[in-house]
Amino acid sequence: MNSSKNDLPEFIKGYQDQKWQLELLIAGGIIFTLYTSTDFFQEFYFLKYPIIDFDYWQSLILFGSYTLTRALLIGFGATLFLRTIWLGYTAITYWYPKGINYEKLSGSTHYKNRLQKRETARERLIRLDKWANLSFSFAIIFGFIVLIGLIVTLLAFVVLAEVFGLFDLVYSPTFNYVFASFVLLLLLGGFDFLRIGWKRKGFFGRMFNVVTSFFYYATGVFLFRPELHVLLTNGNKWVFRGFAVLYLALSLLFSINQIGEFYSEGTINVDLFDDRTTYDLPRFYNLNSNRYEEHLKEGDVFFQGGIQSELIESNYLKLFLVHWTRYDDYLSFGIDSLKLQKKIPRFKTIKERQVFDSIRTGKYQTLLNTMFTVEIDDQPIDSIKWIRYKHPKTKEEGYLTYLRVDTMNFKRHVINVSHKTRWNGKTGDRFYLSIPFWKD
Repeated sequence: MNSSKNDLPEFIKGYQDQKWQLELLIAGGIIFTLYTSTDFFQEFYFLKYPIIDFDYWQSLILFGSYTLTRALLIGFGATLFLRTIWLGYTAITYWYPKGINYEKLSGSTHYKNRLQKRETARERLIRLDKWANLSFSFAIIFGFIVLIGLIVTLLAFVVLAEVFGLFDLVYSPTFNYVFASFVLLLLLGGFDFLRIGWKRKGFFGRMFNVVTSFFYYATGVFLFRPELHVLLTNGNKWVFRGFAVLYLALSLLFSINQIGEFYSEGTINVDLFDDRTTYDLPRFYNLNSNRYEEHLKEGDVFFQGGIQSELIESNYLKLFLVHWTRYDDYLSFGIDSLKLQKKIPRFKTIKERQVFDSIRTGKYQTLLNTMFTVEIDDQPIDSIKWIRYKHPKTKEEGYLTYLRVDTMNFKRHVINVSHKTRWNGKTGDRFYLSIPFWKD
């Protein structure tokens, strides 16, 4: 083997002496960005979930993006932690390079002999430098593994769902986690032992080389595999793989828990600092501040809908409902049933236009009143006048109406909203939201 091939260039050797400065700068900046990304993902989800058809691939991208940021956050966090300790210990080793002064050290000869056999401050400093440096590398490698694992899983799910029609399978949280774990183990080389003894001669051998080469370059495995082999071959490979599995499992677990704060399908949400078991019971009225317009801050959204305040002092109730994509199937069915024209024809006279608008608006109101069922204290509200509306604060689009409440007594009231659904040619009802309020 040509040893010069493995020699480091001089500019890299020069960098090695100053690498800690770049590591601190990069790790610190990325940690801040990744830490704040949690709020970004949550706000993006609440803003976009109602208006998109949240399919398996959007869900996979959400979970994969979270896991990627957690994997990087763990690695760069470890780098910053170890490098900070290293930097603190560097000053001690710099000013006292000889280490412990045993002449001034109190204790027995036996104690001093034992101490001399242990790791010195200088040796510990070198070891800290090594692990701080490697933790930075781990963050990059595991980040690539999660990213490429996400791409491979996404492509596989598209084939399973769109080609073979296995939608129930790709929507299963259990299958998602099992398949993602299999892909991550594959990328870590956990199944490389299956290739031992494989004869690559003949047609099947050539096909095997073509497939593995395509996978190597097309999925981006080439971005980290040589470096991964360096780590695997310069230590116990199964210890490293065990560490990698634990590292990625923690990244996934943290992601599942954090996503569970706002998305319940296939997630968990464990609050380590809240052991109450009887407060948040289901099916009890809850004052959610995001249901009330006056409490919304910049960047907040209704998500489903809301009213102006929990204490209504005026004679009307302002009800706003966000338009979700799941309304579209029933609305399309209603538009066809009512023969509501989508396109505006050309008119010869103003009177023709007025008549057309009156008929069309009447059908549209009929459709929306059929679509939504609104009840206050279990009493249905009929003939509601709806209007399309873009909320000026949340920028959400939906439907707005004003309901008279001037005859109500001062007590707790509840407004419930449900809506029609349309699936596989059948019409159903779905509960949408419940908002308590008081009338002054």
